[in-house]
Amino acid sequence: MRIRKILKISTLIIGIVVVAILANFIIQRKIQDVDSKSANDNLIKIVTKKAEKEVLKQNEKEQNNSEEEKIQDTQNNENGEETEENKQNNNNNKRMVYENLEVKEKANTKEQIIQVVSKEKNMVNTKDKIDWDKLNSINKDIIGWIEIPNTNINYPILKDENLYYLNHNYQGKTNRNGSIFIRNNDLFESEEITIYGHNMKNGTMFATLAKYVNKDFLANNSKFYIYTKANTYKGHIFVAYSKGVKEEKEAIKSFNLAERVKYYKKQGEYFEKLENNVDKIVKLTTCSYINARTSPTDQRYYVIAEMVKSD
Repeated sequence: MRIRKILKISTLIIGIVVVAILANFIIQRKIQDVDSKSANDNLIKIVTKKAEKEVLKQNEKEQNNSEEEKIQDTQNNENGEETEENKQNNNNNKRMVYENLEVKEKANTKEQIIQVVSKEKNMVNTKDKIDWDKLNSINKDIIGWIEIPNTNINYPILKDENLYYLNHNYQGKTNRNGSIFIRNNDLFESEEITIYGHNMKNGTMFATLAKYVNKDFLANNSKFYIYTKANTYKGHIFVAYSKGVKEEKEAIKSFNLAERVKYYKKQGEYFEKLENNVDKIVKLTTCSYINARTSPTDQRYYVIAEMVKSD
């Protein structure tokens, strides 16, 4: 009886210890998830605050100048003879001007104002979007920034020759979410680069890449941007697929760029029409669990984009 009682107590203690360890593990994962998101959100605010103000100020000035010119042109035309076509154009100009002014008056927050007076091309085609001095003072390994509109992918890109950022954030803190990184120093040193990130169950980092195998998602979210201190680059995703790492490396190892482009187009079930003569490819990649044969998985999502320097 005594031995049985001891066994029961021992089993209970072991059970409590196991539950405590599992609970601590889950809690630590949640803490790291929260820390990762909070750190990145804070970084976005820090490095884009100055740039947003400058772009906002510039865009408001350009918008106001444009509106004044349209009003003046309309008034000048009204003082002279008008054709029916001119009348229609003037009426349209008036309506557009006053509609813009009315919307701007209703915009109460900075975010609303930016949406009203900032056209997408003005926001993304400037290297001044990022405060690089501030960013480099935080971590010299940050060499770029990737942003995919309408997704949560809005992260710094770090150079990482030793896979350090596979499990560290941009602050150098251990974190299972890791960072978005490349293996070479210069983002556009070669005609093709690969950018890595984890496929997190919490939806952060490169988890969104899994959605690009869907035809509609690919069509509606094919544009993205990479910022560096020197330039802004515009990306156009044209295909996405899942494949084994070794199989992918073996298939393309002897291909030149043109041959790789042909190969990539054949891998996906759907692909977007290419807009340019491709001279640079960006390959976004993360873990895939489609037909995974090993643990950890040997499969990867490959999201392939052509890349051009933005004007």
